[in-house]
Amino acid sequence: LTDPVAGLSELARVLRPGSTLSGGTALKGGSSELSRASAHTGGHPFDVEELRRCLLAGGFVDVEIESAGEVLLFAARRRD
Repeated sequence: LTDPVAGLSELARVLRPGSTLSGGTALKGGSSELSRASAHTGGHPFDVEELRRCLLAGGFVDVEIESAGEVLLFAARRRD
C-alpha cells in the first residue's frame, strides 16, 4: 500500500462497528524472505509504533501488536 492509513480507513469503513481486524505484516528492517518479498512487491513493512499509529489513524482502537520473529501480528477493534 502506498498509503497504509487510507487502506486501513477503508477496512474500518466496511467493518461493522466494534468488529476486530487481525492480521500480520512484515517487520521493517527484517532480513527474512517475507521482508524481501514485501519490499520487492511494493509492500510496506512496519515497525511496532508506526503500525500502531496507522491503525489508530485508520479508525481502530484497542490496538494489540505482538512481534513474532520478523512478523508483526496485530488485532484492533473498529471504533464504534
